[in-house]
Amino acid sequence: MEPETLEGIDHLTTGGIYSVYIKSDEEGRARFYLTKIVALEVNVVHIVVYHDDFLTRPTVENVPLASVCFEGDMDIDEARSRHLAVSRRLFSLMRPVYFGQSAITDAELSGYRKWKIMDSADVMDAPPTFKGGSQKDTLLRIFLVYGIPFGALQGAWFFFHHGFFMALLVFCLSAAIFGGGMVLTQRLGVIRRLKKSPGHDPLALTEAMSAFQMAETRLPVPISKAFKQCRQAISSIKNVRITLEDALAGTIEAEVKTGLSAEGESISIALYQIDSGNCGVVVTSVPRKGGELDLGKNHENVRSILDMLEKSSMAL
Repeated sequence: MEPETLEGIDHLTTGGIYSVYIKSDEEGRARFYLTKIVALEVNVVHIVVYHDDFLTRPTVENVPLASVCFEGDMDIDEARSRHLAVSRRLFSLMRPVYFGQSAITDAELSGYRKWKIMDSADVMDAPPTFKGGSQKDTLLRIFLVYGIPFGALQGAWFFFHHGFFMALLVFCLSAAIFGGGMVLTQRLGVIRRLKKSPGHDPLALTEAMSAFQMAETRLPVPISKAFKQCRQAISSIKNVRITLEDALAGTIEAEVKTGLSAEGESISIALYQIDSGNCGVVVTSVPRKGGELDLGKNHENVRSILDMLEKSSMAL
């Protein structure tokens, strides 16, 4: 039996090659891979992941399209091991960008064919909800990231001038005062932004405390229309610059300029088709340099985009 598809409305294509973000290396740098969609179903995307990884998104200018394939009997085992059945939602969170199109080889299909006859055909999926770390963990990280280095610098100076015990005392006091000050700064900054936001919810304080924000919504429109709404919503953020948009893959990426009170943010929107009348939207906002102290700016970015999408949906 043929798999159920979204024929006629699908923004993804079989044979389509997409660059995707899959993981970071040990130094925290992004790693991108090229993948090809070998089969599409309503809830599942079947892909093969090619060998090489990249620190920046590969393009046809630096990677020849003809070199991206598995072919020949000797590649079948490799292709099978590199086959992944992932949910559409998870594929969208890989931030795919369309790279090119090529015919699907028998080797590339071998993993999908094996998956079809397996008794337990597993599908990888993202967590059902996105929950940030606890408020306690977030504040502890801020305390350690800012308090310990400051205390160490102060302690080192006193060690060379006044000895070990004075250095230890100064280290403890400096770390506690400076780290505690940064924690208080973050908390007050988040509370201030929450009070300014429409429909202020005091219970949002816990989730807003983290600088790493991700949230999801559903729009009752086809993905082509949702993509336009998302582009308008992300453009409404002050000092934002869209760095990448790909309607063929459902991915938008943007950066917010560094300001006096923030180090700048990276914002991404990932869209995926649910059915003919609905699509999912995942909005992410994180610090561009990985810091913890954002004064609630990333939470504000995500809420502003979701609020604008909600308003546009209600106007339909």
